[in-house]
Order: sequence, then C-alpha cells, then structure tokens
Amino acid sequence: MEAEETKDDRRATGVYEWATASVNIQTGCEHDCRYCYARHDAVCRFRRCTRQAWATPVIDAARIDAKYPLFKGPVIFPSTHDITPRNINECLVVIKKLLTAGNELLIVSKPHLECVQLLCEVLRPWQRHVIFRFTIGSISDNVLKFWEPGAPNFESRIKSLSCAYLDGYRTSVSCEPYLDAFPWHIFEVCYDYLSDDPAGGFWIGKLRRWDSRVDLSGATPEEIKLYVEPLRAAQGDGFVKGLVCQLDGRRFIRWKDSIREIIEKEPQRAQKTQRN
Repeated sequence: MEAEETKDDRRATGVYEWATASVNIQTGCEHDCRYCYARHDAVCRFRRCTRQAWATPVIDAARIDAKYPLFKGPVIFPSTHDITPRNINECLVVIKKLLTAGNELLIVSKPHLECVQLLCEVLRPWQRHVIFRFTIGSISDNVLKFWEPGAPNFESRIKSLSCAYLDGYRTSVSCEPYLDAFPWHIFEVCYDYLSDDPAGGFWIGKLRRWDSRVDLSGATPEEIKLYVEPLRAAQGDGFVKGLVCQLDGRRFIRWKDSIREIIEKEPQRAQKTQRN
C-alpha cells in the first residue's frame, strides 16, 4: 500500500519538513484536540465523518492488512491521529511491516506511557531505524486539558520521553503548537532527554489557521480568558521575535515553518538561522 500522502517538490511545510511520506490506520482520534488539522480536513473539507464521530475513531482494517513498501525517504507514523491504548496493537502491526520493509520511521504522538514502554520493547530489533517525536505543547495540565482534552497529561509525556531516551532510542519533541507563553520551560524540562541526532531536535511552531481549524465550542468565557486570549497574544510577531532571540542557536532548537516565516522577515536573523 502506498502512503496516503507524500511530499511534493515544493518547500516542505507541516509534517513534511520531517519526512517524505505518512501512514495512518484510522479516521478520528479520541484525543480530540481543539486545533487538530486532521479533524478539520476530515469533517469540514472532505466530509469523511461528523464532528461528533471524530472522537470515536474507526480503524481501517484494510490498512492493517496491507503490505507496505520501502519508501524513498523517512516515513511518519501516524500523522492524523495518535497512538493510544485503544489502537496500540493495530499500530504495532503496521509499524513492524514498515520497519521490516526497510523504512526509517518517525513515530509521532502525544504519548501514553504504557504505549511507549510497549513500543520500546517490541521495536528493539529495529531500534536504529526508529526515532520518537513526542508532542508537548505545555507543562501545565490545565492548559493541555483545555486544548487536548482526551490526551495524556504532562507527566505521561515527559516520562515517555525519558523512557525512550534511557532505553537507547533517538528522541525529539514537537512543541507545535506551543499552547501558552512559556515554551522555553518545556525545552528546559525536555533538554536532558533529547538525543543528539540530525533528525531530532526540539521543534517549535505556532498554532495555525485559528479562524478555520480551531474549535472553541463549549468553551466558557473564563476558559477563553485563561487559555485562548493569552495564546493568541503569544502568537504575535513581537512575542515570536522575543522567543527566537531567547532560544535561537541553542542546541536542539528547530523552528517550524510558522516561526521561520517571521524570522525570515529579518535578513540578519535569517542568515544566522541558515548557518545553524
């Protein structure tokens, strides 16, 4: 089976800064993140499911049974949902097929510790072909609960990162989107568990397309004040420039396309970033 999406020849953005192809096994995700691009695409653009159905994912048996080839470059698994206790067994079937075919695999998820422990155990024969990238957008459980209501708390995420790192796997972090005004705090906590690998790093990016993707239904005025307004303020060019001044050039720091667009408005800063 071919990957459902592949990178084209244009400048890579989104997940295709990281790999050339992606593979997924289900429609929907119980983490039900308010900013999810995949939910917006499935519900609003392509009408594959309803908004209510998204949070009750449906596994595609054909994707579990399929044969997977050797792709031309690294493969992301998954990119439109996460790995959870509910789908871990099916995910492992597909992951092992991808690795057996010889692929380099970037495993991306908001990690459940029990799932990561199982992955580390089962994937040991292919360890050098696997890199984990865990999504951590805040160290505040309240912030995470608002933006990613069904996803694991911060403790599960940092323990997953340390577990994979100490078990000898290559590890990295996606802080995209950062969910509050303190992404450097996340970096500081994660620093000791990031592997020194060209394919790794601590990736920082903004929340994209507020007006179309972000679902604030059910949010109270107090939640808007506590979680939405501060984040919108922290997405402005001034804040981003301050963030770049604070972290640019630090070991492991990588800027996603949403940040680079602002960096590249300043020629000297763009030249420094390119040298790094």
